[in-house]
Amino acid sequence: MNATDATISLRAMTAAAVAPVLTDADIARLIVLGQVTDPTGVLPGGTGYVPTYTYQSLKRPAVAGLREKLARVMTEFDVGGGPGVSFARSQKIEGIKSVIRQYQGGVGVIELVSASTVA
Repeated sequence: MNATDATISLRAMTAAAVAPVLTDADIARLIVLGQVTDPTGVLPGGTGYVPTYTYQSLKRPAVAGLREKLARVMTEFDVGGGPGVSFARSQKIEGIKSVIRQYQGGVGVIELVSASTVA
């Protein structure tokens, strides 16, 4: 996968545009973590290296980016209305943690086979 496609994929994997956002600079800094040996056998950082990525290799920068987003929301709380006002840790926190676990566990895309079957 080339750098343009990898950048698009990393933005999607981290929901970069969703608050807290990951900026273009954040994505540019993170994507380097996902570089792999290029098609001619040159290692990242080597002379003549052509930035190359795989979906699997993008999991590392995705987790790093999601951890940054997680750090930014750790102090957020959801406030419930009504008679007894309640405060609870933001649901964003569990959502981000869930995606981090998915990428760290090597879980790929869930494929919907039919309305009642998931592969």
